[in-house]
Amino acid sequence: NDQLHGLFIVILFAMIGGTVMSAVLLKAPRIPYMIIVAALIIALGAGLDSFASSLTRPPQLYLSQALLAFGSTFFIGPALLFGFGKVLEQGKGFIVSFSVMFGLSQNIGGLTGSALLSSYQVIQARAHTQSMYSHLLAGDPAVAARAQGGVTSLAQVVSREANVAAFNDVARLVMVIAILTALYIGYLIVLKRLADRKLALADPSSSTVKAAA
Repeated sequence: NDQLHGLFIVILFAMIGGTVMSAVLLKAPRIPYMIIVAALIIALGAGLDSFASSLTRPPQLYLSQALLAFGSTFFIGPALLFGFGKVLEQGKGFIVSFSVMFGLSQNIGGLTGSALLSSYQVIQARAHTQSMYSHLLAGDPAVAARAQGGVTSLAQVVSREANVAAFNDVARLVMVIAILTALYIGYLIVLKRLADRKLALADPSSSTVKAAA
């Protein structure tokens, strides 16, 4: 627990940094690009975490966890402003409903995401445990040495390594989701630009007005 104090401090400052940076850079035209950057930062942090081992200690997680904390808080601001802008297009009467739904979705989404990732880790840990036991050979000197310490000792080692491997699998899953999110937002940006270009070609006067603005 003492070793985690430094990690929690690093995460706290990273979250503050992400919040401040998001507030400083937040402008309507930048929203989709900020979301892409936040998703890629999260993907990088998760990717670094996916190489953990049973020898990994909190100091080795400072960078990866800082990236995850920074990217998460950097993402919230653009997401909130994007939703708020859509609500304003529908009328000011939807602001209260949006505030309630946004807070509700954050809470439910956080709980659901945590539950799904925890369940995935448990499933992967069981799969890795079965795989490790199937590859254990009684004639292996390392296995024999562990067995001399008792079946319980061997089971503890297998359980530890299986859980570390499952943690790495969860980190890879988060990385893939973050990358897919960035690609999806990039896809939407490309569609928006193509639609604007098609509109400009169909109505040259509108492009002239936009250029003047």
